[in-house]
Amino acid sequence: MKMFRWFVALLICTSATDAQEIGEVSTVELTGGTATVALDFTAKDYELILFPLVTGEEDTARTFSYTVSGTSVSAKPALRRLPGSTGHHGSGRIKAMLREEERVLAERIRKRGGWRPSMGKVAQPEQVGSQRTFTFSNLVNSGEDRTVQATLVATSTRAVAYLDGATSDTVKITTADIQGMMDTFSNVSYPAVTQTFGEGSDVDSDGKVLFLFTQLVDAEPFIAGFYRSSSLFTEAEGGDGNVADMMFIGLDSSLDFYTTLLAHEFQHLVNYNQHVLVNNGGREESWLNEGLSHYAEDLVDGHVDGGMSRLYSRLLEAPEIYSLTGPPKTSSGVRGAAYLFVRGLVKEFGEGIATQLVQTSLTGIANVEQVTGRSFEELVSTHATRLFLSGTGLNSGEKYTYSFPFFTAPTTGQRSLPMPFETGFSANGTPVTGQVKPVAPAYLRMMGEGSNVSVDIETEIAGNFRAILIPIPQNFRPERSLKGDYFPGVTFNAPIGGQYTSGEAVRVSGSLLDQSLDRILWRFQTTGENPDTIRFYSDVRAGGFDRRIIFHPIHAGTYDLEIFSGKRDEGLDFQGRFSEVVVAAGNTAVRLPADYFSGFTLDTPFEVDNTSGDPFRFSGSVSDGSITQLLLSLTPLERPDEKVQFSLRVDEGKFDRTLVMHPSQAGQYELELFAGLVGESKPLVDGFSPFTVAEGSGSVSLPSGFFDLVTLDIPILTTNRSGEGISLVGGVDDASVTQLLFRFDPPDGAGEAIKFFTTVTGGRFARSIVFTPAQAGEYILNVFAGPKGELLSFTRAFSPFKVTAGSTP
Repeated sequence: MKMFRWFVALLICTSATDAQEIGEVSTVELTGGTATVALDFTAKDYELILFPLVTGEEDTARTFSYTVSGTSVSAKPALRRLPGSTGHHGSGRIKAMLREEERVLAERIRKRGGWRPSMGKVAQPEQVGSQRTFTFSNLVNSGEDRTVQATLVATSTRAVAYLDGATSDTVKITTADIQGMMDTFSNVSYPAVTQTFGEGSDVDSDGKVLFLFTQLVDAEPFIAGFYRSSSLFTEAEGGDGNVADMMFIGLDSSLDFYTTLLAHEFQHLVNYNQHVLVNNGGREESWLNEGLSHYAEDLVDGHVDGGMSRLYSRLLEAPEIYSLTGPPKTSSGVRGAAYLFVRGLVKEFGEGIATQLVQTSLTGIANVEQVTGRSFEELVSTHATRLFLSGTGLNSGEKYTYSFPFFTAPTTGQRSLPMPFETGFSANGTPVTGQVKPVAPAYLRMMGEGSNVSVDIETEIAGNFRAILIPIPQNFRPERSLKGDYFPGVTFNAPIGGQYTSGEAVRVSGSLLDQSLDRILWRFQTTGENPDTIRFYSDVRAGGFDRRIIFHPIHAGTYDLEIFSGKRDEGLDFQGRFSEVVVAAGNTAVRLPADYFSGFTLDTPFEVDNTSGDPFRFSGSVSDGSITQLLLSLTPLERPDEKVQFSLRVDEGKFDRTLVMHPSQAGQYELELFAGLVGESKPLVDGFSPFTVAEGSGSVSLPSGFFDLVTLDIPILTTNRSGEGISLVGGVDDASVTQLLFRFDPPDGAGEAIKFFTTVTGGRFARSIVFTPAQAGEYILNVFAGPKGELLSFTRAFSPFKVTAGSTP
């Protein structure tokens, strides 16, 4: 009766689709797999969600087709092809083997009339350092059963850990690390998992979970650890004879990953115990079992460390390829679907639903329907709709929004999840045809012109398709953000934005938990074979950081934002990722704000688009009083070996330099600022790309303040004719300088330099120089200054300085 009322309500909404409000959810009745709907496109677009309600499909490659078209259009449909699966098939093969093993053992127990504890030897308390032999049954690469001689290396109230004696010396994890894992498991993971799902098995009556750390796990493809139900049983019962509530754990993962790994696998142990040993049922279906295990990772604050975003980002990149009820071995996208489905159940029905899903003899769809009291069709419809609507502000319905703070930023209410991929469809254009896996949603953004446009939906009858229709604003894309403490160890003072506009500076500030770290990096990177990478650095002082980031219009696009932190001289460690960050094209004029470079304050915003021949100034102050020199390096994007560099002297924390580029140097550059001591290597402060130099007209003159210490009265032309005099006239602001050298060096090092000395008297100098026709060519102008008769110090350089052939002087 409840299911009937639900259909009636939805069909009433379908009767007048043109009257639907923005964000209102309705279904389209597909009679014989087809339907025609009249839509009002004058001020709306529409989201069409299609999914085949086919369950129990064993052919994981099977798909079902659909076509959407405008009734007046007869053009050949445009095909939306399914992307290929990129899952780790080695890992999936192992998982499938383990789950099949569980099924066989569960069936054997049911036929025997239920679980009867083994009368074998009960494990006795052992001391650290004692040894024990285990069986490691063959998987993919092990080839055959192995006997593992292991040593007890750690123990805690709820766990013991053994280490394989064959472990190599190259393993970085120490026994102290393993002891820490056992303590965390006993104090955090064990109570969190058992209070949520129920108690695990205890076949050896020691009240503890056993973890065997062995590199045999690392030898298997794409797997860090696993639970194996056969370890519960004697060989006579069909087990491997270990008779222990145990898990096999590899030694090749990062330390911060183990908490989530152990919690994940422990849920499998609890799940098997509750379904099979306690309730005499079958083992839980893999898709739901994995979804619950990934939910267990959230219970121990492992959402980021466990890589949950990788799972659901993969799903949302191509939701139509990942069947909710498919085997998780297919791809991490299937795991992402199951995980988000479980999180949706928790949101809609409360945290207690996880307990009910585990403490039962029912499995899979029957389990979910019994616990929720809803049909699977209704649950999948809500799930598919929630994936689109959550955090968009389009619909205030509670069941359509994830409240989990990693999916919806608490302070903004904005979506953190990536939006599902949408196939674009124009009701006035080419029809679209696509294929969908069973119980997987396809999302179509329908656009058009007119107030009463007919759209035809045709689906493969065997797919038993369901259709959901949602009016949305035209050109709608929701704003996205992450909560400020999304990444462990890093706290931002404001939510991390998922949308940026070029030309608009955005302030990012916050703190690092580890105050010994002094550097943080925001890296924006596109995907693909040739990724485009944009980096923004910031110094961290006393644990805090504060800077502005800004994008150029050419950066418009979609990126993955990755956060790194660490020590400047030791490299930076990855902290986390925010997928599908959008940079929209905005202002064409980009100016780096005064506080763009960490630890520096510019006198004026710095223009990144300039013209050759036009002077531009780089001046300001630096907070670090030990810095005495800056290096402004420009690397051509297309000719990286032809760098242009300008050094700047820092006096009492101040720097000021007027720069100019030659027409031959027109192009796009990567600008980088380095800072340090004179005569020593200088670490990178930060950079920006592209720094653009447009080709100007006319001659280029070196401005009066181009050279350190020297102020020119007459700008120096950088292109001159032989035989014509060049006036070098000006003043020097250092009383100790009594001589200048203007030296013209061939750029390739071939040939001799041309030198012109001039005396400085009373802070003034004046000299006329002339080149001969034989000296025509291209040079690097270097200027030196100091006391006459002593070694002169280098001040500045400029290139190219050109001398063309003219008359003989």
